[in-house]
Amino acid sequence: MKNIQQLCDELGISRTTVYKYIRRLGIEVKKEGNIAFINDDDIEKIKEALSTASTNSLHTDYKLEYIQSLQQQIETLQKQVDFLKEQLRAKDEQIAKLIQTNQNFQVLLKEKEEQIYQLEGQKQKGSFLKKLFGR
Repeated sequence: MKNIQQLCDELGISRTTVYKYIRRLGIEVKKEGNIAFINDDDIEKIKEALSTASTNSLHTDYKLEYIQSLQQQIETLQKQVDFLKEQLRAKDEQIAKLIQTNQNFQVLLKEKEEQIYQLEGQKQKGSFLKKLFGR
């Protein structure tokens, strides 16, 4: 059997924490004057509860670290996605300009083909008339 202060010193926790576990675990405290005592079985219950809480705390810390790591990965991936979207936008603009240039080239080519066709037609007409009239 130990008093509350001895238990606090042994476990390295505050009186408030000890009383929190006493209430949580439904432990009876025996008082002699102004000093509260806890029997050895109940001290073991408190130690087990602290151990479980410590383990849970470690798991919680690990989970928080894992979540933070995932959040950082998400941020990095989002930056990469934004960068790639910007590159795609730039490539789309380049493609649109190339398509317009190609269309302009096709129009010019068609005009030149028509001019060549007309010139060839005029040559042939001239040759036909020359042969016909001998001039």
